[in-house]
Amino acid sequence: MRQRFHRFHITASVIALAATAAGIAPALAQPAGQAAESIESVTVTGTSIRGTSPVGSSVTTVSQADIKATGATSVTGVLSSVPQLMGMGQVDGGTTGQGAQQALIHQLGQSASTSTLTLIDGHRAPTSGTNHSFVDPNMIPINMLERVEVLADGVSAVYGSDAIAGVVNFITRKRFEGIEATANAGFADGKQDLNLGFLAGAAWDSGSALFAYSFTRQGALANTARPFTYPDHTGVTPLAKNRASLFCEPASLSPAGQSLIFLNASAASGLTNTQNNFLCSDWKYADLIPKTQRNNAMMKFEQNFGDKWKLNADLLYATRDVQGRRSRGTLQATAFQTGAQANPFYTNPAGYAGAATSQTIRWDSNTLLGPGAYSFSNDQTVYGSVNIEYKMFGDWTVDLLTLVGRDDSSVGFNGTLNASVATLGLNGTANTGGSLTQVVPNTNIIYTQLPLNAANALDVWNPAGSNRTSATLIKSLTDDAQNSHLVSGISQARLQAQGTLFNMPAGPVKVAIGGEANRVSLYEYLAQGQGAGPTSNSAVYRQWHFSRDVQSAYLEANIPLIGPEQGIPLVRELTLDVSGRLDHYSDFGNTTNPKIAFDWRVYDDLKLRADWSTSFVAPPEDEIGGDGTWNNTNYTSTTQNCLPPGRAVPAGDRAGHSGLHRGVDKLHYRLSDRHPGGQLQSQPGPKSRPRLDGGL
Repeated sequence: MRQRFHRFHITASVIALAATAAGIAPALAQPAGQAAESIESVTVTGTSIRGTSPVGSSVTTVSQADIKATGATSVTGVLSSVPQLMGMGQVDGGTTGQGAQQALIHQLGQSASTSTLTLIDGHRAPTSGTNHSFVDPNMIPINMLERVEVLADGVSAVYGSDAIAGVVNFITRKRFEGIEATANAGFADGKQDLNLGFLAGAAWDSGSALFAYSFTRQGALANTARPFTYPDHTGVTPLAKNRASLFCEPASLSPAGQSLIFLNASAASGLTNTQNNFLCSDWKYADLIPKTQRNNAMMKFEQNFGDKWKLNADLLYATRDVQGRRSRGTLQATAFQTGAQANPFYTNPAGYAGAATSQTIRWDSNTLLGPGAYSFSNDQTVYGSVNIEYKMFGDWTVDLLTLVGRDDSSVGFNGTLNASVATLGLNGTANTGGSLTQVVPNTNIIYTQLPLNAANALDVWNPAGSNRTSATLIKSLTDDAQNSHLVSGISQARLQAQGTLFNMPAGPVKVAIGGEANRVSLYEYLAQGQGAGPTSNSAVYRQWHFSRDVQSAYLEANIPLIGPEQGIPLVRELTLDVSGRLDHYSDFGNTTNPKIAFDWRVYDDLKLRADWSTSFVAPPEDEIGGDGTWNNTNYTSTTQNCLPPGRAVPAGDRAGHSGLHRGVDKLHYRLSDRHPGGQLQSQPGPKSRPRLDGGL
């Protein structure tokens, strides 16, 4: 059920060589010990023990000065300076196609589960995205970022699931005094970007408070603004590929039994069906880069109460809206000249002398339907955390962290060509082949619209200026939408104690021991057309609920075996770190992950590292299954829920809203259960197959 990895890792660091390399080219990454805050006051990524560096692993740190030097306007832009996160010179986005981005170490984990754990200030955060969601670091205001720590090593013994390739920890500012405002704009041919930032903070003897806000607007870039993206590259070497198509306006035609394709009804001759003859494309109707707008805000508060108690509180809120033009769509289907399914607008090509009474049409709907189709995605993320620290005795401290967060994501499209409406107008059925016996998917319904006449038929043979399709049908052709929605919740409580256990000749033996409880929940729904006419009259709505509880216990000990004072040749320092973690998952059981690591400093300029560990990735919640799950598949009524294009569902038969982007009406459905393992089962419908024959 889970992915588990064993790792044995040996590295060597030659400090003198690194210093020489730094003199040749500016290094954006620096050792963790050179971070803005003293290592004695922070816990470095990769260890639970404050005041120590990870043993057996090297942490790469991008400092605040490095962040400013990059000129980055987003958090993922900062990551382009980290070699472990680079792919072909760009940050590996790991996106779900909706503007969310994922930090991936060594490009590992681009599948259902991520192998890179993303943390904010050392703790988890709500996940984004509607397809196996992950943490999007772009939720952090760029002006709030203090540094980024990257550990390219398996550390499930410290953090639990996902930390196979490593950890990326985004550390935000703790203190700032004054007010800072920033603005920058970028311009390119066909595109404009704008970034604004505001940072304000105050500090006093016992605490501090600060607030950061960033606004990003990235303009859309149309395909037409970059002509080299046109699909036909026939004249471009060395590719010389034609990726255009035969989906044309008016439609290209292929009479039955004819291998040639006529570009339109007035074509005097046909073309062979080869790529060199593909002359059409809907490329110009879409955006190459969608329009994106982000609003990120974060507040932090710190207060000391005497010498023993300290309170830290964080609150983050972020939104992301993405929208881009898309093609209305294309259609390949069969049209008939004679018989019960005859289309009154049917036209054979001028250059065709055969006797075929049917033809395959390839049609681009954009000119007839006009602009208006678009893809969208949006996201709202919020979380709040409170950490209470109590200093006991010596250097022993106890920390209690609580965190609650939520992310609301959606992705979909609107206004595209409804294929079933188009085929109903073309051949009288809801399928492209014109079959009179094919049922609508997931139903027992055979849906037809016959006979075809001038009021309900689709004309694909005439250009938009002289097209004879009725205005009512044209409106129904764009009645198509889809919305996939995910609400992700997280709550966490962590209690940890750490300090010096005893002293050895080489130094203090430090330990950290703790436990935590996490709960994650997912609510998903999908609303989309059923394939039986306009989506507002025929839609399917599915929803799922998932949850998972995780209880964990962990222990880590940092043991200095040999120190410089002992004067042992070739062993200036030798440090051992032993850690382990037990995680209990409510849906698939227990997992235990140990780690043993050594740091051996031979002399000042040479250090050897070695570690052995196991790491794992827990499967996504929605692949395990969940409770309270429904899958809506079958209609309870065949006469009220499947209507021909242009007809409206009677007001008394409507059942609320399905959640589509523009309020598509949800229909009455027969519910069926989904097995906990994720398989769908449908309740049997009537043995007979009712046929709906209707017309305007």
